[in-house]
Amino acid sequence: MLHETDKSKYVARGVAEKAIRWTTLSRVHTHTSRCAYTTLAAFSEFLRQSDFKSPTYIHAVIRENKDLRHPPVAPEDVKDILSAFERDQEEPEQDEPFSLDLLRKLFAACETDIDINTALVACGAFFTLSRIDSFLHLKKADINCVSDDCIRLTPTVLKGHKRVSDKPVEFERIDSEMPFTSCIGDIVCCPVAIMLILRDRAPSGSDSLVHFNSYDKYERSLKALMRKASIEYEPSEGRKRARYSTHSSRIGGVCTLLRAGLSESVISIVARWKSDMIKRYAERVVLMPTIVQPCKFYNPRALKNSYSGTATDSPSSKRRRVGK
Repeated sequence: MLHETDKSKYVARGVAEKAIRWTTLSRVHTHTSRCAYTTLAAFSEFLRQSDFKSPTYIHAVIRENKDLRHPPVAPEDVKDILSAFERDQEEPEQDEPFSLDLLRKLFAACETDIDINTALVACGAFFTLSRIDSFLHLKKADINCVSDDCIRLTPTVLKGHKRVSDKPVEFERIDSEMPFTSCIGDIVCCPVAIMLILRDRAPSGSDSLVHFNSYDKYERSLKALMRKASIEYEPSEGRKRARYSTHSSRIGGVCTLLRAGLSESVISIVARWKSDMIKRYAERVVLMPTIVQPCKFYNPRALKNSYSGTATDSPSSKRRRVGK
């Protein structure tokens, strides 16, 4: 079964491929060197008037150009298609990123096991630069210990209508950041500790890593926990969309590493981006540096030379901690 977000991406990918084939054939039949702007504008108008619910995914697929293989699309054609698609479109609303401060508030507001599981998923997706809906697909077997100080995570990606395993990513332990205070004790602010706690707390009798089998179910729990933490989730004045979404964990993790000085090329690899999306987030961090707090949570020792600048380390707490 696909999550609703996955279904939207799959449908969007198919619509985008058909549109590219159509505009490319149109170019061939008219013997022009470029797609006619009238054709592209018509395609854009078709998308605006269609009942397709997730035009954002069509936009992303066209921009990345990595899934449009039948036939290959020249870069100049993609630029024209995007221009037609974005013509007269409103500037898309930006999702708010998760930050270390927000995650600390979530853990501090936890009162039940469901609250703790909700905060752990948000934190795990943040540290692995994953969207929450993708993170929910992880299995216990996707986390393997390389050593006492390193784990190997095998994420999943959407290929066609199926989710498949992607290239494994290793995370080394960090212990210099201030821990997350919660009702079960202090939880070490470290990707290794968070992932191992999730595995230890995984539902029995199931291979799933988390206790949520759909994003809708998780979102309800997240909204409830945010209310306890006095964090505004619903759209604020002037916004049409909720402040946070399934992308907030990924955006937050990326922006946090950018503020910590990790190179854009390394982040793009870890985040599995083949487009220039990382530059959008880099621009946002430059314009709004206080939107997240810096933290070198991705392999600060192994990739020491890939970091520039310094991140402020917070003192460790002496209280009881969960996760070693």
